Amino acid sequence: MNRAVEQFTPLQEVTNNQTPQNRNQEIASIAQEILKFGGEGIGAGKFKDNRTIATDINGRIFSAEYSGGKIQVFDATGNFQTQITADTTKTVDALGTDRKGNLFVLQGYDLHRFKAESGENLSKTRIDSASDLAIGLDGKIYVSTRRGEIRVFSSEGNLLNTIKISKDLNLDYIERIAVDGKGNLFALDGRNMAVFKLSPEGKLLTRFGGRSTEFGDKMPKAMFQGRVYDLTIDSQGQLYASQVSRISIFDENGNYLNEFKTTQAFGMAFNDADNLFVASRPFVIKYKLNF
Repeated sequence: MNRAVEQFTPLQEVTNNQTPQNRNQEIASIAQEILKFGGEGIGAGKFKDNRTIATDINGRIFSAEYSGGKIQVFDATGNFQTQITADTTKTVDALGTDRKGNLFVLQGYDLHRFKAESGENLSKTRIDSASDLAIGLDGKIYVSTRRGEIRVFSSEGNLLNTIKISKDLNLDYIERIAVDGKGNLFALDGRNMAVFKLSPEGKLLTRFGGRSTEFGDKMPKAMFQGRVYDLTIDSQGQLYASQVSRISIFDENGNYLNEFKTTQAFGMAFNDADNLFVASRPFVIKYKLNF
């Protein structure tokens, strides 16, 4: 069934009267590239098509090839450490770590749990229609589905809760998910590219973004052009949305704040120091945010 594309605008959009040149300088300055590693190849530390990324409390960096099940592990300075092999027959759709030393890998409808230190495969949980995962500060694992619900698991894979999304929200195709320090959920609708902020119980708090029909300079900065590949949240509750050539930043209420240009940006993850790591195929890039 075809549906009309909805467009949502935030409560407030930040504007200024700077010249285009000065505005571009400001945009460039908000994200400083402080580490870059990887590159094209199949050997240690090289990538062909890495689209997912995670960091852990020990400073390790994990980034996976989209297909083939190859997950490479690096130390905090980008030196290759080892490789973990997941299911070689399925794409790697999401990565995440908890503070207990677990690495979670979503492949299709299977959520794998590995021991991050050794790569030992500890468990596998089947989740029908799974699309993305996020891990809360409380260690709970949130898995979104394309059936308009969010399932909550313990680190051992036990189902704790299923958050049902009201049909009235028209959020029945969740493609990406993120969770903030308060347990609020940010869910991206895959059809209209709108971001829904939900309470821990699944109640709508606000919505923003939406797919723009304009292009180039005419496109509202608070909207998205094409697909959003990942969502992540910093320690201040600000949301980051990657769109291959740019990363847009919104405050906790969905107001557009800023953006910076990127190249081949897909998965994103923050460490405890609020440094942003991006799977920017075939590289991993670490940014320091300056705003």
